Amino acid sequence: PAAARESRDRRVHQSLAYAYFLLGDDDQARSWSESALALYPEYWDFYPGAFNSVQYVQLAGLMGDADRAVDQLQRMLSGASPVTAAWLRPDPSFDPIRDAPAFQALLDGREP
Repeated sequence: PAAARESRDRRVHQSLAYAYFLLGDDDQARSWSESALALYPEYWDFYPGAFNSVQYVQLAGLMGDADRAVDQLQRMLSGASPVTAAWLRPDPSFDPIRDAPAFQALLDGREP
């Protein structure tokens, strides 16, 4: 109901994405996360879009979805974004995908 009332509020979408993830419903988590990203893509007004995208990739990392996380991170790292590889390295959200070759390549500045 809150999402229906505030359908343009990415915080509601991200909150629902994390709630569904914690409940073990990865399909719903992915769906709500994708809808939040559609509302505020990575370059929407610089910081709000980047923050929204960071939440998107952190959830993808927690879900073990390296492909989705790396794809979004690649766009962020190659453009005007406050996100850097140095910032990503210690983030525990990425522990489930830390050993993925594409994620390691991204952190090392190589093409995944």
